Amino acid sequence: MDSLTKRLHKIQSQYFPRWDINHKYRIEKWDLSGARCDYKRKLINVSDVNDELVIIHEICHAVVVKGLHGPAFQNRLLKVAAVADSLGKPKLAKDIRDEVDWIRNQFKEHPERRLTDLPPCSVAPSIRILPLH
Repeated sequence: MDSLTKRLHKIQSQYFPRWDINHKYRIEKWDLSGARCDYKRKLINVSDVNDELVIIHEICHAVVVKGLHGPAFQNRLLKVAAVADSLGKPKLAKDIRDEVDWIRNQFKEHPERRLTDLPPCSVAPSIRILPLH
């Protein structure tokens, strides 16, 4: 098992213990900038393999398949933030909450958007920039 797969399994066991218990999802380094979750192929691609928040963000897409960045996705991120707090990772918890706030503000500022419709760069700019999934 390579180090990136071990990282995925560690994050999964800490924050998503009931998700993908048979380890069908794979993770690969992506040559493009950003990250994505491919549900059909059960594949997560990340350009920054050391960025825990990006991997968490993509796992949330795998857990909450429908709605992209809608309420279910946001609520799942907030659950992860609570776990991060309990694990003594306040910076990660804050970054996750900042991301959720940024997503919510996108819809407040642009009410014509559907809940799944974000601009081409979809994650809070203060955290990182990712292409839309």
